[in-house]
Amino acid sequence: MRNYETCFSTFKVFTAELIRSAMDGVNGMSDLKRYNLVMPEELFAELEKIATKRHTSVVEVLRRYIKLGLLVEQIDERPGAELLIREGERERQIVLI
Repeated sequence: MRNYETCFSTFKVFTAELIRSAMDGVNGMSDLKRYNLVMPEELFAELEKIATKRHTSVVEVLRRYIKLGLLVEQIDERPGAELLIREGERERQIVLI
């Protein structure tokens, strides 16, 4: 019986350490924040299509878009910087409000 208790106690410690370690290393991020997001079904369907096309998850698509949005903000704050979209010979400047 004593051997069982020692084994079970070691297993509990190992499991707790494994969970802590896994949470610390999720995608290389040590500090994670949770945010629940509600959106129209049509918008979510578009995100699902993009995720499927890119062989990734909707969450990963959202993370990438957020990073892109943060980059746009950084560009917008720089004096003289412009954000342009070029389609062939046509060029459009993106102006943030």
